[in-house]
Amino acid sequence: MLEGNKGLWIMPGILVIIMILGGIYYVNDSDQVSNEELIEHIELHADLQETDDDTYVLEVEWDWTITPLEGLFGDDYLGIVFYDENDQIITDVDIDQATLHLYYLDEVIETNQAEHADNGLIFSFSNKLDEHISYGNIGKAQILVESEHIEYATVHLLHTWMNHAPLISKDATFSKVEFDGASGIPYWVKKKSSND
Repeated sequence: MLEGNKGLWIMPGILVIIMILGGIYYVNDSDQVSNEELIEHIELHADLQETDDDTYVLEVEWDWTITPLEGLFGDDYLGIVFYDENDQIITDVDIDQATLHLYYLDEVIETNQAEHADNGLIFSFSNKLDEHISYGNIGKAQILVESEHIEYATVHLLHTWMNHAPLISKDATFSKVEFDGASGIPYWVKKKSSND
């Protein structure tokens, strides 16, 4: 069949070609997105429940399983706004608890408290890779609030992809975004309503 050492040269050559073709197929087949495209791959959920008279619990969850090509940098923000039956923003609510947890697998890796905004609450949280642990891609927030009547809430997730100065805007809808002493920071905002 093969004379001499020709088989020793041909077999590794065929193996190398198969490995190269397999690698090209794997790279081309894997899901890759940019930070700009990440908004289309995020799952954002908001659930508002009345527990007792005038007491409500808002639970928010988000998850994206794809790491952007550019990586994770900076901070992200979660804005919470409450509305009445006339679609008017409610600002006179009593916040009993407002806690946000970031997860890696099933472990809590960061916990943050909300800050009051002009029209709701704003959470700030890490968006980074640290020794193969990703921060910011999986999280949950729980807000316990007292008010006479809350019809629904909207959740606004602001994602940035570069290191920047802190957010100084106090608008929880992020319709106007301003960072301390910085301009041109790329970002997008994804909105979800509890009555969707």
